[in-house]
Amino acid sequence: MAPPVLELQLDRSERRKIEERRHREKDARIGYRLSALLWLAEGRSLDEVASLLGRSVRTIRNWVKLYKKRGLWASRL
Repeated sequence: MAPPVLELQLDRSERRKIEERRHREKDARIGYRLSALLWLAEGRSLDEVASLLGRSVRTIRNWVKLYKKRGLWASRL
């Protein structure tokens, strides 16, 4: 069975904003969330991203839902 894939498309501008915020972010938890978005946009699987960050696939999905619903500046992202 293939690992679950979650499509996340980022345009160049949005990718740059995420990378800049990740670079400035002092809270490691937020940095992990931003890294997850970037990795998923590169085509990595949910399983791989979850494993890299030591989180569950469900948690990664929740982060993506939050990003899609409320954008980069969501208070928890």
